Amino acid sequence: MRLPPCQAALCAAIGLNLLLLVCVWRWGGPPASPRPRTAGGGTGNTRLTPGLRATARRTAAVLTAAGVRYWLEGGSLLGAARHGDIIPWDYDVDLGIYREDAAKCRLLRQAAAGGAVVDDEGFVWEKAPEGDFFRVHYSRANRLHVDLWPFYARDGVMTKDTWLDHRQDVEFPERLLLPLRPLPFAGFTAMAPHDVRAFLELKFGPGAIENPEYPNPAVRSLREDG
Repeated sequence: MRLPPCQAALCAAIGLNLLLLVCVWRWGGPPASPRPRTAGGGTGNTRLTPGLRATARRTAAVLTAAGVRYWLEGGSLLGAARHGDIIPWDYDVDLGIYREDAAKCRLLRQAAAGGAVVDDEGFVWEKAPEGDFFRVHYSRANRLHVDLWPFYARDGVMTKDTWLDHRQDVEFPERLLLPLRPLPFAGFTAMAPHDVRAFLELKFGPGAIENPEYPNPAVRSLREDG
């Protein structure tokens, strides 16, 4: 049976609205379990940044309580150095951790054993499917996340087992890292490499803090460069 044009148009509009609701729920909708959200605003994406801030703050708190040494990595450290927050175009937060410390954290132990683990605030901890690192999601429904990269020292150089196709994803001297120092980031105090500028310029090139859009393509591996 064919519907009159007005009824057909109404049905199509209802179907489109339902599809939009499903998309909003999947990518930016309510979390699986209720919990307070942080305030919006700042220089980042006003829809994504609050969830990233909350996830970063929760992750850092859990790691600190467990005695896991961590630091801001890559673009997250760049944002902290430039304006104390997530850089406007970023969609996740990156933290480095000492690989030997991971077993101190119950949530990381459980995630390493397989499967996702939901903590008591609704954040989801899991082993990343792409390689040897961990990921903390805002919730089961909202996949904003923090990546945790396990590094270990070898002959004074910090290295890891999984490398992505990012020009700033390189080894670095442990002397740039220790002792870790506090640095304001995304509404809380995070831990960062001791020599922030040298760390960032090694990964992104000279003047990285002032001109972060040009990564340093020459730096690939300290070990390869001798």
